[in-house]
Amino acid sequence: MPKITNLASQAGQLDVIQRIAAGQSQTSIAEEYDVDQSTICKFVARDEIRKKVEVERDRLVATLPDAVENIRKIIMNMLDSTDIRGKELAYKASKDLLKGLGLYLNPAMMVNVYNDNRKKMTVIHPDVLQILQNHSITGEKLID
Repeated sequence: MPKITNLASQAGQLDVIQRIAAGQSQTSIAEEYDVDQSTICKFVARDEIRKKVEVERDRLVATLPDAVENIRKIIMNMLDSTDIRGKELAYKASKDLLKGLGLYLNPAMMVNVYNDNRKKMTVIHPDVLQILQNHSITGEKLID
């Protein structure tokens, strides 16, 4: 991606606002604009910019249900396919969606959740168990 050189332009400011709202780091934005991270920090700290970032975040959050539903439909279509590649892509899409939402647990984290809950004698909801089992890299069941 080419360097964006004009942070002072309206387009540059809108770009930074959208990237911050989407969760991109100030450091990576600064690198693309070829400025110091503190420049981005000062820009984002301005009250009017903070308000614009909040509005943009709200807009992004409002699109999540539709985006998740669209991905769910794609995944379901791939799972219904007899093509092995389609099933692999469905798994990858599911994993990427869960990671993007901060809900994906790698196998080590899954074992920790299970072990922690065993110590507390807590019942794990069947849906959570199913998610953990479906998204285990090894494909092995964690609980019989």
